[in-house]
Amino acid sequence: MTRLNRQFLIGTVTRLVEQKGIDLILDVFPTLVGQPIQWVFLGSGEPELERRISELGNTYPTDVGYRIGFDTQLSHAMFAGLDAFLMPSRFEPCGLSQLYSLRYGTVPIVRRTGGLADSVRDADGPLPTGFVFDSPNSGELRATILRALQAFHAPKTWQMLQHNGMAQDLSWTHSAREYLEIYRAALLTQPWRIL
Repeated sequence: MTRLNRQFLIGTVTRLVEQKGIDLILDVFPTLVGQPIQWVFLGSGEPELERRISELGNTYPTDVGYRIGFDTQLSHAMFAGLDAFLMPSRFEPCGLSQLYSLRYGTVPIVRRTGGLADSVRDADGPLPTGFVFDSPNSGELRATILRALQAFHAPKTWQMLQHNGMAQDLSWTHSAREYLEIYRAALLTQPWRIL
């Protein structure tokens, strides 16, 4: 099977709450029916969002898979097996899921906010690792998913995104070094007086 005939597998592993942009995913889904995309959801949260995901899975059983609840082993299997990880959060102070996806070589699709903006670099920029959009609306999310789908069908581009994501040093050691450099630079530029 060539990549052009292969379904693009997008997954979301998260709390099913508005903060995570789950409603945006559910709003954009009908506009992408017919595209070569399959969707997988794992999580629990707001009953209405759980209901809507269950309804999608029951209506489109060959396109949507879901499990309401949480399962650590399944979440890691999903991160390892997905093509793209979708996290269109309205706000995200840190975010660990996109870090897992980068480590596993699963290309993240995220909204530019908080920790997502800090850890995912857009495909149109230098050293890209994923796909980033700005406004929390279904139009931008749809356009970004289609951009990712197009890149998925360009294997060299997709492999470069995977490689860049997996090669990042997102450890605390790296972060601590960066903070230390900022601290040292501040000491050199500020007229500090020790009493």
